[in-house]
Amino acid sequence: MSLRRALARRLGKTRLGVFAIKRVIAPLDRFLYGFSGGRIVSSGTPLFPTLLLTTAAEDEEGKAHTTALLYHRDGERLIVANANPGFDNPPTWVRGLRQHASGIVQLGRTKAQYSARTARTKEIELYWPF
Repeated sequence: MSLRRALARRLGKTRLGVFAIKRVIAPLDRFLYGFSGGRIVSSGTPLFPTLLLTTAAEDEEGKAHTTALLYHRDGERLIVANANPGFDNPPTWVRGLRQHASGIVQLGRTKAQYSARTARTKEIELYWPF
């Protein structure tokens, strides 16, 4: 198992890990990523490639929500995963994608609109094997 998978597996399965990602790492990554155009993030690229995803919020205000996410690239597809499955509530970005099925992705200084869908069972086994 790669170092990346081992760390993600351990951290992403704990409430403390999810809290640290949500309250410390993600806000720091949003700031650093925006400031540096994606060259600097707290999780350390290229070992942990990071993108910024902006989704519409599910509230009446329609306020946009931006979060830094680790991703995997498969050709033109970008794969992101819900980091806290089975916990109390899905993150805002997951709710936004479920509601609108699209979002703005920033890779480096480049922004583009992407459509989203839930992964199929075989894709989950391929991209998230633990």
